[in-house]
Amino acid sequence: MAEHSRTLPILSLIVLALCLASSAHSIPIVSVDMDPSTAGIQNQRTVTAGDTFDVDIVIADVIPPDPLTGFEVELRFDGALLRALSAATGDFLPTPTFELENTISASTVSLASISTVLSGALGGGTLATISFQATAPGYADLLLGNIILSAPFGVAIPYTLQPARISVAAIPEPHAAVLFAAGLLVARIYSPGRRANRSSRKI
Repeated sequence: MAEHSRTLPILSLIVLALCLASSAHSIPIVSVDMDPSTAGIQNQRTVTAGDTFDVDIVIADVIPPDPLTGFEVELRFDGALLRALSAATGDFLPTPTFELENTISASTVSLASISTVLSGALGGGTLATISFQATAPGYADLLLGNIILSAPFGVAIPYTLQPARISVAAIPEPHAAVLFAAGLLVARIYSPGRRANRSSRKI
C-alpha cells in the first residue's frame, strides 16, 4: 500500500509535465518569411536598392481545440528604406473569407480577414503577402504588431512572434577598369589626330 501511495505523486508529476509541454508547443507562431520562394522560414534577406520583392506573413502550430477563423495583423517597416507596393491576404483561412482591412501607409501595412467556416484552419500557412521596393541602402527590422488571432465565436488565440530583418545594399558602382576603358575610348574618338584624319579624308 505504501509503495502504491508513493507512485501516485510521481504519476501526477509526469502527467503535469506532459500537459505543460503540450501547452508550450500549442501556441501558434506568427512569422515574417523574407523569401517565400525558399523552403522554410527565412527571417533575413539582402536586396539591392531598386529591387522589388515579396514577403509572407505566415502562421504555424495552429491546433485543436482552437482553429483559426480570423486575424488582424500589422507589419511595421522603415519607410526610409522600403516602400510597400501592395498587400493581399493569403490562402490559409478556408473560403469563403472576407477581407476587413487592407491599408498601406508610409511605414505600416495592416490587414484583417475572417472566414465564415466554423471549423477554421489548422496547421500552418500564409496569412498575407506584401510586395516591397527597396528605396535606399541600410538595415531595418520588419516587426509584427497589433495582432489578433480568433477561433470560432471570437475566442482569442495566444501566439508568439518572430520578426525579420532586411539589408538593402547600395547599387554597385561601375568597376574602375570599366571606367578607365570608357575614358580611353572617349579620348580616342575625340583625339586631335583622329579629327585631323577625318578632315583630310573629306578634302
